[in-house]
Amino acid sequence: MNWILHCTTLSWQKKKDPEFALAYAGISIIWLSYQQIGKITPDVAGPKIMSAIETALALDSTLADVHYTLAMINFLGMWDWKKSELEFKKTIAINPNNADAQALYSFFLSIMGRPEEAIKRIELAIKLDPKNPMIKATYSQVLFFTRRYDEAISVSRELLDTDSTILVAMDPLFNALHMTGRDEEAFEALKYYFTNMYKDFAHVFDQYPKLGYTGTLNLEGDTLLTQSKPNIFYLLNLLIFMYFPVIKSWPWTVWRKLTRYMIKYDYYKIPHL
Repeated sequence: MNWILHCTTLSWQKKKDPEFALAYAGISIIWLSYQQIGKITPDVAGPKIMSAIETALALDSTLADVHYTLAMINFLGMWDWKKSELEFKKTIAINPNNADAQALYSFFLSIMGRPEEAIKRIELAIKLDPKNPMIKATYSQVLFFTRRYDEAISVSRELLDTDSTILVAMDPLFNALHMTGRDEEAFEALKYYFTNMYKDFAHVFDQYPKLGYTGTLNLEGDTLLTQSKPNIFYLLNLLIFMYFPVIKSWPWTVWRKLTRYMIKYDYYKIPHL
């Protein structure tokens, strides 16, 4: 179902029942999602996200899914770690069986450097919803961030063998392959991910025989970056995913380059990231 149909459906539900809080929460998730994938800029999406979730909270602040939506916004959109965790905890207190919330909270915990808590949460999420492919993809991400690279590779490949279109599973796969020194496999995973993720973009993966692993990835990053300048999200995505894997760390040179582009495109002036 495409995003226009999602918006139409939720808008119809909102119109039919103006006090249906979950419709407003759903609308805010759609705006957040399309901000995250670069279809809408944050300055346009941000106010719509906040307006919808504030309405949902005003209508019914006792719903777990409303607080889960707010956790998502603070985590993925606002980068407000304290508020994110507060809302995750509220969500789970209301409904501990919310598998999606448990999974995303696990991802949050893994990024915050709390691996034991992260693994406990993601294992619970899988137990609650064992057939959910997105939860399994999150499991792979959590395994990567907790440095369990071989397990991350195994989970990602198992998921992709089931459905090769789940591109989110490629992210932990190529990163984990890279971190374990399996550069050729990492290159093939990166190639598959970026050629499918950015189908309308020109790519330079055919330069691998000439430039090798590092050279080709740097050139691919620069090539996509040039094509992506009108879109802030792509700038962040490409800088993070094309330059980070090359050197197996977060070097200050990458952060300086990232910061220069953020300033150039007034990223810090946008109220809702």
